[in-house]
Amino acid sequence: MHNLKMITIHPLTLQTVCVYIAPLSLHVSEWHSENHLNILIIIGPKVDPALTAKVEAVVKRATGVFLAQERSQRKLHAVMKRCFAVVNSSESEGMSAAILEAMDLRVPVLARNIPGNAAVVKHGVNGLLFSSPQEFVHQSQRLLSDHKLREGVVRNGKLYVEENHSVKQEKETYQRLVDTLHKAQFSA
Repeated sequence: MHNLKMITIHPLTLQTVCVYIAPLSLHVSEWHSENHLNILIIIGPKVDPALTAKVEAVVKRATGVFLAQERSQRKLHAVMKRCFAVVNSSESEGMSAAILEAMDLRVPVLARNIPGNAAVVKHGVNGLLFSSPQEFVHQSQRLLSDHKLREGVVRNGKLYVEENHSVKQEKETYQRLVDTLHKAQFSA
């Protein structure tokens, strides 16, 4: 495996650390030993000091795995654009802004198969879904080795965002919501 650079962006939860970060760090460490460009960068808010200590301990034992502080949107997007893929391994989430941002930036998405992610990511069409660390490894390898798949998920991800989440559409949707709430307030 070569030139594998991934970034995972989400609040760090105990479940994420125990189920995903620790096993993923082992795989990334193997990939990193093959090529020092193979790295995993974990970016997310440090919500819980005890949990942060556990994540830091996992990262400290792994090679090629790094924990980074939150970034401004501009800096985060610059990092995302240089990555092989954006990974969302959250155990529970609504619609992930990180996934939509990655798609808009033409960065492939690997996301845990949970309802919020699966509502946006159509497996093999505009991203790849996984349900276990082993499946994550398999999907990563597919994305790396199948250039046609990679090009397709990048193209379809960008198209999905343009068709379903453009600034104009989001503005119109929020305006309709405000109008509906406004009408409901005065008719009650």
